[in-house]
Amino acid sequence: MKPYTERAFEAAIEHYLTTTGGYVKGDRETFDPARALFSAEVIVM
Repeated sequence: MKPYTERAFEAAIEHYLTTTGGYVKGDRETFDPARALFSAEVIVM
């Protein structure tokens, strides 16, 4: 992968956020674009 492409830039951001930022990569299949969230991970009170 070339180091100056959009894909490389996004991969670098994702890598940083998942290794140092405390983020967890979501599963594309469980994402609900109509609600813009991962429905199974929402806490309902």
